[in-house]
Amino acid sequence: MSITHNDHETVLAKRIEAGLIAQEVLDGGHCSLQASPQELQILVDEGRQAKEELILAHLGLVRVIAAEAVRRGSGSMADLFQEGCLALHHAVMKYDWRKGGFGPYAGMWIRSAVRNNRSRPWVTLDQVEIVDMSVEQGMEQAVVHEGLTRVLNLMDPRQSQVLRLRTGWEGRPRTRKTIATELGLTIAQVRHLEKQGLETARFHWEQAQAA
Repeated sequence: MSITHNDHETVLAKRIEAGLIAQEVLDGGHCSLQASPQELQILVDEGRQAKEELILAHLGLVRVIAAEAVRRGSGSMADLFQEGCLALHHAVMKYDWRKGGFGPYAGMWIRSAVRNNRSRPWVTLDQVEIVDMSVEQGMEQAVVHEGLTRVLNLMDPRQSQVLRLRTGWEGRPRTRKTIATELGLTIAQVRHLEKQGLETARFHWEQAQAA
């Protein structure tokens, strides 16, 4: 039996939930979960990876909703995309996999944020947590300051191609396995190119911040 898109989202959401619980235990919280510190750290790491994957897989949804709002004259793409990314992060953190699919839930959060866009000044990493991983923080801020298209065009073509496919920038977001098949690569190679691309995006963001 094949795993559906919704099933995969549920698996990711369960990993995120397990990671948060494991982090509470490591931080000294009260929980009945019995596991060694090493096992708990594995759960935390898996949860962070799942969170990263769920966010990256839905950046395309943010772009579509923001673009629709721009056409209605609701604001600039940069402002609306920023609000949408923040809402996507909140959706990931609050999502309960027992109550339905993630896509519609995230869409509700993103549309609400875009509709109520406050056109606030650029947020910084110290002010707002967009995602936990510093690489993804750099990517999201690069999106806000320079625009994702510009950043993608500055990096190695293969890195750019992988990120465009992963985020759904030019269509539906793809899994690493699908991208590997399409490009004739291994999943490990796709993961490596994705990581390099995100690090390149972070570098350009840091350069823009220092300018």
